[in-house]
Parts: sequence; C-alpha cells; structure tokens
Amino acid sequence: MSSDVTKQVWVGTRGDVFHLAGPDAGVEGVVAGADPSGTVFAPVKLLVSEGARQDGATFLRDVKDKREFDFSVLISGSSFREVQSIHDKWFRNWSSRKPGHMCYYTPYLGWRTTELYLGEAPTPTLGVDMAYNDAEVYDMLGVGMDPLYHLLDEEQVFDNALGTNEGVNVLRNAGDQVGWPRHTMNGPGRWYIEDPTLDDSFLRAVQTPMLLMGETLQIDTHPRRPTARLYSAGGGENSRNVWGQLQGRRWLTPVEPWTAKELFVQIEGGNTNSKLISVVTPRASRPY
Repeated sequence: MSSDVTKQVWVGTRGDVFHLAGPDAGVEGVVAGADPSGTVFAPVKLLVSEGARQDGATFLRDVKDKREFDFSVLISGSSFREVQSIHDKWFRNWSSRKPGHMCYYTPYLGWRTTELYLGEAPTPTLGVDMAYNDAEVYDMLGVGMDPLYHLLDEEQVFDNALGTNEGVNVLRNAGDQVGWPRHTMNGPGRWYIEDPTLDDSFLRAVQTPMLLMGETLQIDTHPRRPTARLYSAGGGENSRNVWGQLQGRRWLTPVEPWTAKELFVQIEGGNTNSKLISVVTPRASRPY
C-alpha cells in the first residue's frame, strides 16, 4: 500500500492501538467502514448582531460546537474465539467517562489527534450471532468536547549558558487556529517574556515575580485557563500567590495560524543555569 495513504489509528482509553485505515489497517482485527461523518471540519457557528436599520450583519465571533464523530467498524477474526477476544478488547478501549484518541497521519502534515468519548451505545448492524460468520459491524458515535485536532507540540528553549541574560524563542504555529504559548522557567531571577503582538514595531514584555533558587514557574497564557503555578525544589506546588504578584499583568496575544513568532526573553538576576522553555500546541479544524 502506498505510503501516501492517510493512516487512521485509534488509541483507546486503556492504551491499546487499533489501525483502522491506511497502512496496517485491520492488523488488530478492526477496520473503519465507509462514509464516516463529522471527521473532517470542526462544526462552527457565527455569532452576529443585526439591527432593524442595518444592512447585513455585524460579525461578533465564531463558536465551535462539540465534534460528533459518526462512523462504523468491522470487527472480524479467523475463529469465534478470536473475534470474541477482539470484540472485547475494542470496547474495553471506549468509555463515556474517559476519552481515547483518534489519530490521523499524512506524510505532508504529520500526526493530528483529537479526544473522543463514547457518545452513545454502539449498534450492531449484521443482525446475526458473531458465531455464524466470525464478524460484526457496529455503528458508533464518538463525541469530542474539544472539536479541534492537536498537532505535535512546537517547543523552543532559551538557555542562558553563555550568560547573555537575553535571547529569542521562535514559536511556530502550524495549525489553522491561534496558539497560546505555555512557558516554564527556573529561578533565581525575574523573567521578561514578550507578548506576541502583531505589530513588530511595538514590544510588550510581561515580567514575572522574582523567583528564588530552586523554584520553577509554569505559565499558561490561554484566556480560558490562565495558569501560574510555582513549584519548589523540594517538590510540590508552592503556596506563594503568583497571580497576586503579577499585579494584573497578562499575556494578551496568541501566535497567529500558519506563522512563526520571535519572542524576546530576558532574565534579571539569573545565572548560567537559567532556562526558559516555550511551547505552543498547534490546533487544526481538520485531520489533513
């Protein structure tokens, strides 16, 4: 089979892997059926405002609904005992309480994954006992609370080994959605990290609280889950109120889709062991 064929893989809630389509499809005894729906573009709605004396409408924002992944699978084996074992293993790797991962791979775009819960009871369609033909076809519904596919993390590290105390982290966002950086940095010292504004002529850097020797600060700039956690050398989360010490300062701008952004970073009061790790997880509305 050509290596250009799209590979579809299910990584279940128990960690078992099933090759559903593309190279090695059916190796584990499960094959994806034809004509799935909800697999490509994320469902989206536009929120607009309309006035009685207004021509057209005014765009407010777009909202993405949960993803409903409607598909079928053929479960088969060389004997009734084998198909029973495959059948049991397949459904042990689906749960309505814990997500598994539907993964796609293409040579051009690499891996893209999305989390799916079991959305409703699977429906057998052949209508006969598996003992007669050692196979069964199920219609299934997977529901993704996050409708987007996630690409592999893009990570950049600023290492102050030369003692320059400043540098640049280049963050690449290969997805079609905005990417919010996550930063991990160590003490001692105070870090200054650029907010990735669209205007390259304007530099806006947000400063962190002063970190002590042995402390590690983790920042997530996503507006839906803004996080600042401080960890001590002895292990465990530090009770120091980092948000209070930030005094309302926030990173306000994401990395735009299909772009790379240079982030200026600086350490004050650091040493040659100072290091800052910046990560963006690109997200896409489609698997390929």
